Amino acid sequence: MENAPKNNRHNLEPESLQDLQVCLYDWQSYNFGEDQDNDLTMLGIYEEAGELCHAQLKLEQNIRGDTQKHEEEMIDAIGDMMIYSMNYLSGMDAKFPSFASRKDVKIAGEDDQKIVRAAVKSTFRLAAKLDGKDGDERRVRNVLHQLDYLCALKGWDLEKVVRGTWKLVSQRDWKMYPKTGRPSVAVSAHDEVEPIAMKQSEAQEQPAAPASQ
Repeated sequence: MENAPKNNRHNLEPESLQDLQVCLYDWQSYNFGEDQDNDLTMLGIYEEAGELCHAQLKLEQNIRGDTQKHEEEMIDAIGDMMIYSMNYLSGMDAKFPSFASRKDVKIAGEDDQKIVRAAVKSTFRLAAKLDGKDGDERRVRNVLHQLDYLCALKGWDLEKVVRGTWKLVSQRDWKMYPKTGRPSVAVSAHDEVEPIAMKQSEAQEQPAAPASQ
Protein backbone atom coordinates (compact mmCIF):
# COMPACT_ATOMS: atom_id res chain seq x y z
CA MET A 1 0.00 0.00 0.00
CA GLU A 2 1.48 3.28 -1.05
CA ASN A 3 2.09 5.93 1.63
CA ALA A 4 0.81 3.67 4.41
CA PRO A 5 1.75 5.05 7.86
CA LYS A 6 4.17 3.00 9.95
CA ASN A 7 4.13 1.69 13.53
CA ASN A 8 0.46 0.70 13.52
CA ARG A 9 1.03 -3.00 13.97
CA HIS A 10 0.34 -2.88 17.71
CA ASN A 11 -2.91 -0.90 17.40
CA LEU A 12 -5.45 -3.39 18.76
CA GLU A 13 -8.47 -1.16 18.23
CA PRO A 14 -8.38 0.55 14.82
CA GLU A 15 -11.42 2.72 14.22
CA SER A 16 -12.60 0.95 11.08
CA LEU A 17 -11.84 -2.15 9.07
CA GLN A 18 -10.14 0.11 6.55
CA ASP A 19 -7.84 1.30 9.33
CA LEU A 20 -7.32 -2.31 10.38
CA GLN A 21 -6.12 -3.07 6.85
CA VAL A 22 -3.43 -0.37 7.23
CA CYS A 23 -2.38 -1.80 10.60
CA LEU A 24 -2.24 -5.26 9.11
CA TYR A 25 -0.08 -4.04 6.24
CA ASP A 26 2.36 -2.53 8.71
CA TRP A 27 2.42 -5.80 10.67
CA GLN A 28 2.93 -7.81 7.49
CA SER A 29 5.74 -5.50 6.30
CA TYR A 30 7.52 -5.71 9.66
CA ASN A 31 7.32 -9.50 9.87
CA PHE A 32 7.72 -10.56 6.24
CA GLY A 33 8.85 -7.52 4.26
CA GLU A 34 6.99 -4.97 2.19
CA ASP A 35 7.25 -6.94 -1.06
CA GLN A 36 4.69 -9.57 -0.15
CA ASP A 37 4.03 -12.47 -2.48
CA ASN A 38 0.34 -12.23 -3.29
CA ASP A 39 0.43 -15.74 -4.70
CA LEU A 40 1.22 -17.05 -1.22
CA THR A 41 -1.53 -14.90 0.25
CA MET A 42 -3.91 -16.49 -2.24
CA LEU A 43 -2.86 -19.92 -0.99
CA GLY A 44 -3.70 -18.75 2.53
CA ILE A 45 -7.23 -17.86 1.43
CA TYR A 46 -7.57 -21.29 -0.21
CA GLU A 47 -6.30 -23.00 2.94
CA GLU A 48 -8.77 -21.27 5.23
CA ALA A 49 -11.66 -21.91 2.85
CA GLY A 50 -10.78 -25.60 3.08
CA GLU A 51 -10.71 -25.45 6.88
CA LEU A 52 -14.12 -23.78 6.85
CA CYS A 53 -15.50 -26.68 4.79
CA HIS A 54 -13.80 -29.19 7.11
CA ALA A 55 -15.39 -27.66 10.20
CA GLN A 56 -18.86 -27.65 8.62
CA LEU A 57 -18.42 -31.26 7.51
CA LYS A 58 -17.45 -32.50 10.98
CA LEU A 59 -20.25 -30.47 12.54
CA GLU A 60 -22.82 -32.17 10.33
CA GLN A 61 -21.22 -35.58 10.84
CA ASN A 62 -21.27 -34.92 14.59
CA ILE A 63 -17.77 -36.33 15.05
CA ARG A 64 -14.39 -35.10 16.30
CA GLY A 65 -15.91 -32.67 18.78
CA ASP A 66 -19.14 -30.97 19.68
CA THR A 67 -20.99 -28.14 17.95
CA GLN A 68 -19.15 -25.48 19.94
CA LYS A 69 -15.75 -26.80 18.87
CA HIS A 70 -16.67 -26.93 15.20
CA GLU A 71 -18.26 -23.49 15.26
CA GLU A 72 -15.12 -22.08 16.89
CA GLU A 73 -13.13 -23.62 14.04
CA MET A 74 -15.49 -22.03 11.52
CA ILE A 75 -15.05 -18.65 13.18
CA ASP A 76 -11.29 -19.11 13.16
CA ALA A 77 -11.33 -19.90 9.44
CA ILE A 78 -13.58 -16.94 8.65
CA GLY A 79 -11.37 -14.55 10.60
CA ASP A 80 -8.24 -15.84 8.90
CA MET A 81 -9.87 -15.62 5.47
CA MET A 82 -10.70 -11.99 6.16
CA ILE A 83 -7.14 -11.23 7.26
CA TYR A 84 -5.68 -12.94 4.20
CA SER A 85 -8.18 -11.10 1.99
CA MET A 86 -7.14 -7.75 3.47
CA ASN A 87 -3.51 -8.63 2.76
CA TYR A 88 -4.41 -9.72 -0.75
CA LEU A 89 -6.10 -6.37 -1.42
CA SER A 90 -3.07 -4.55 0.01
CA GLY A 91 -0.87 -6.49 -2.39
CA MET A 92 -2.95 -5.03 -5.23
CA ASP A 93 -2.82 -1.57 -3.60
CA ALA A 94 -6.60 -1.80 -3.17
CA LYS A 95 -8.59 -0.65 -0.17
CA PHE A 96 -10.82 -2.86 1.91
CA PRO A 97 -14.42 -2.15 0.86
CA SER A 98 -17.02 -0.57 3.07
CA PHE A 99 -20.02 -2.76 3.73
CA ALA A 100 -22.84 -3.07 6.23
CA SER A 101 -23.51 -6.37 7.93
CA ARG A 102 -26.55 -8.17 6.58
CA LYS A 103 -29.68 -7.55 8.64
CA ASP A 104 -32.09 -9.20 6.21
CA VAL A 105 -30.92 -12.77 6.81
CA LYS A 106 -32.77 -15.12 9.13
CA ILE A 107 -30.46 -16.90 11.55
CA ALA A 108 -30.29 -20.59 10.65
CA GLY A 109 -31.69 -23.06 13.15
CA GLU A 110 -30.62 -26.61 13.89
CA ASP A 111 -32.73 -27.88 10.99
CA ASP A 112 -31.17 -25.45 8.50
CA GLN A 113 -27.76 -27.05 8.13
CA LYS A 114 -28.26 -27.54 4.39
CA ILE A 115 -28.62 -23.77 4.03
CA VAL A 116 -25.41 -23.20 5.99
CA ARG A 117 -23.68 -25.94 4.02
CA ALA A 118 -24.65 -24.25 0.76
CA ALA A 119 -23.22 -20.94 2.02
CA VAL A 120 -19.97 -22.65 3.03
CA LYS A 121 -19.68 -24.33 -0.39
CA SER A 122 -20.33 -21.01 -2.13
CA THR A 123 -17.59 -19.41 -0.05
CA PHE A 124 -15.14 -22.11 -1.14
CA ARG A 125 -16.09 -21.77 -4.80
CA LEU A 126 -15.72 -17.98 -4.74
CA ALA A 127 -12.31 -18.23 -3.06
CA ALA A 128 -11.19 -20.77 -5.68
CA LYS A 129 -11.91 -18.23 -8.44
CA LEU A 130 -9.00 -16.05 -7.32
CA ASP A 131 -6.26 -16.47 -9.89
CA GLY A 132 -3.92 -13.49 -9.60
CA LYS A 133 -5.28 -11.92 -12.77
CA ASP A 134 -7.34 -8.87 -13.62
CA GLY A 135 -10.63 -8.88 -11.79
CA ASP A 136 -9.34 -10.32 -8.52
CA GLU A 137 -10.27 -7.18 -6.60
CA ARG A 138 -13.89 -7.83 -7.55
CA ARG A 139 -13.50 -11.53 -6.74
CA VAL A 140 -12.14 -10.75 -3.27
CA ARG A 141 -15.11 -8.47 -2.65
CA ASN A 142 -17.40 -11.33 -3.60
CA VAL A 143 -15.66 -13.55 -1.03
CA LEU A 144 -16.05 -10.87 1.65
CA HIS A 145 -19.75 -10.43 0.97
CA GLN A 146 -20.26 -14.19 1.04
CA LEU A 147 -18.51 -14.40 4.42
CA ASP A 148 -20.79 -11.64 5.66
CA TYR A 149 -23.81 -13.65 4.51
CA LEU A 150 -22.50 -16.81 6.20
CA CYS A 151 -21.95 -14.94 9.46
CA ALA A 152 -25.47 -13.54 9.26
CA LEU A 153 -26.82 -17.07 8.84
CA LYS A 154 -24.93 -18.18 11.95
CA GLY A 155 -25.85 -15.08 13.93
CA TRP A 156 -22.23 -13.93 14.20
CA ASP A 157 -20.94 -10.39 13.86
CA LEU A 158 -18.36 -10.43 11.07
CA GLU A 159 -16.58 -7.26 12.17
CA LYS A 160 -16.10 -8.65 15.67
CA VAL A 161 -14.74 -11.85 14.19
CA VAL A 162 -12.17 -9.89 12.17
CA ARG A 163 -11.22 -7.66 15.07
CA GLY A 164 -10.76 -10.66 17.32
CA THR A 165 -8.51 -12.33 14.78
CA TRP A 166 -6.49 -9.13 14.41
CA LYS A 167 -6.04 -8.90 18.17
CA LEU A 168 -4.29 -12.27 18.08
CA VAL A 169 -2.37 -11.72 14.86
CA SER A 170 -0.99 -8.37 16.00
CA GLN A 171 0.63 -10.00 19.05
CA ARG A 172 2.75 -12.32 16.93
CA ASP A 173 6.32 -11.35 16.14
CA TRP A 174 7.76 -13.77 13.60
CA LYS A 175 11.07 -11.93 13.43
CA MET A 176 11.75 -12.32 17.14
CA TYR A 177 10.08 -15.73 17.54
CA PRO A 178 10.41 -17.48 14.15
CA LYS A 179 9.09 -20.84 15.38
CA THR A 180 5.80 -19.79 16.92
CA GLY A 181 5.53 -16.03 16.59
CA ARG A 182 5.31 -15.76 20.36
CA PRO A 183 7.45 -16.36 23.46
CA SER A 184 7.51 -20.01 24.50
CA VAL A 185 5.99 -19.10 27.88
CA ALA A 186 2.88 -17.64 26.28
CA VAL A 187 -0.37 -19.42 27.04
CA SER A 188 -2.53 -20.61 24.20
CA ALA A 189 -4.78 -18.19 22.39
CA HIS A 190 -7.89 -19.88 23.76
CA ASP A 191 -6.64 -19.42 27.32
CA GLU A 192 -6.00 -15.70 27.14
CA VAL A 193 -8.90 -14.30 25.18
CA GLU A 194 -12.65 -14.25 25.35
CA PRO A 195 -14.88 -15.93 22.73
CA ILE A 196 -14.71 -14.16 19.40
CA ALA A 197 -18.22 -14.72 18.08
CA MET A 198 -20.83 -12.41 19.47
CA LYS A 199 -24.35 -12.98 18.30
CA GLN A 200 -25.79 -10.07 16.34
CA SER A 201 -28.47 -9.58 18.97
CA GLU A 202 -25.79 -9.24 21.65
CA ALA A 203 -23.78 -6.89 19.47
CA GLN A 204 -26.74 -4.54 19.28
CA GLU A 205 -27.05 -4.46 23.05
CA GLN A 206 -23.38 -3.93 23.88
CA PRO A 207 -20.92 -1.23 22.85
CA ALA A 208 -18.59 -2.27 20.07
CA ALA A 209 -15.33 -3.75 21.31
CA PRO A 210 -12.85 -6.08 19.64
CA ALA A 211 -13.47 -9.65 20.61
CA SER A 212 -10.81 -12.31 20.44
CA GLN A 213 -10.13 -15.54 18.68
